[in-house]
Amino acid sequence: MLKLALFGTSADPPTLGHLAIVNYLSAKYDRVAVWAADNPFKS
Repeated sequence: MLKLALFGTSADPPTLGHLAIVNYLSAKYDRVAVWAADNPFKS
């Protein structure tokens, strides 16, 4: 069975911490879907 991780973020700018999360998920899951979204509450 395919193991899928979903990682949504409003990272602006993306940091090495965000990359570390994606790398961790990539090691644990078959597929990782990453998407960026706007956060209207962030200035």
